[in-house]
Amino acid sequence: MKLYVGLDVGLEETSLCIVDSEGVTVREVKVSTEPEAIRSELEGSADRLDRVGVVASSPGICLYRELQPAGVPIIVAEARHIRVSLSTMRNKTDRNDARGIAQMMRLGWYGAVHVKNIDMQKMRTLLSNRNLLKRKLIDIENHIRGALRAYGLLVGAVVRGAYEARIRELLERSDPIFAMTIEAMLDVRRAIFEGYERLHRVLLQVVQYDPVCRRPMTVPGVGPVAALSFKVGVDDPRRFARSRTVGAHFGLTPRRHQSGTSIDYEGRISKQGDVAVSGGAMRGGCKPSAAGQEMVGIAGVGPADRQTVEHPVRDRRGRAQACKYSASNVGQRNRLPRRLRCQGHATTQIEACAVIAAR
Repeated sequence: MKLYVGLDVGLEETSLCIVDSEGVTVREVKVSTEPEAIRSELEGSADRLDRVGVVASSPGICLYRELQPAGVPIIVAEARHIRVSLSTMRNKTDRNDARGIAQMMRLGWYGAVHVKNIDMQKMRTLLSNRNLLKRKLIDIENHIRGALRAYGLLVGAVVRGAYEARIRELLERSDPIFAMTIEAMLDVRRAIFEGYERLHRVLLQVVQYDPVCRRPMTVPGVGPVAALSFKVGVDDPRRFARSRTVGAHFGLTPRRHQSGTSIDYEGRISKQGDVAVSGGAMRGGCKPSAAGQEMVGIAGVGPADRQTVEHPVRDRRGRAQACKYSASNVGQRNRLPRRLRCQGHATTQIEACAVIAAR
């Protein structure tokens, strides 16, 4: 008889539950969150194991990378699916969660998550660390601007390299105690800026010598960060049957709500999937086009029934504006060069990146 295992992973301990094909609980135990401890608990029934489920998380992915090469049929399940299923339980405990995961492995009520290889995971760490330092750098700069504005000291428009010199220039005639507090913030800002520049140089070197990253950069508005984020997000392109499904995977397609024959509407984009990839694609789609390339709306790329119709209209002040009417499943903010019309009927910018990367 086949056995199914559910693992509710914690930082120190993991609840393990084994059920048979009839749903009867065979064993429940708590073990240390170590691959060797979990594997030793499963050795007695290794020949009958069919699925071992774990929720998508950092410890769960670490266990997957250790147990999967050892022959354990482990599956990383979608966290949203598991959460919805386990929310029906009256009492939420680690033991009940492990039991529920085991039952879902038995019934097949789960969505498997693609686990990136270790190299792509390192690139993801590089991108996330760089993004974190960038956000903190902007926060500190805005905080200093606000602190000086209360005393009538306006920083104004200044490039990032000359930011510290401009602040010290404003502090020349200030109170020594107040100047000391601002200089402490400048010291922290300088350390963060140096770390950010170091990570950004590493990112540029990675993209420079990676032909897969350089292909999407031929699309106007796609830079090194967006290209590397796209490569890391896709990881293995063979898991996508068509380039059109890449946009849906990263949450760039609208949500749909249908019930019977009277209710059927489409809303905003789902915003599911990798936020770094979808955000980079949307920011890149709003940038101006390269010189000498005619740009068209995204809806104009693809079948004729999905193309955008544009006509000039006038606002209240008489200024001409472009009004677009297109299918509701077409993003209107993205832009693509006209030469991409023939490349697989791409309907979003990220799908165009997928088409170019597959060439």
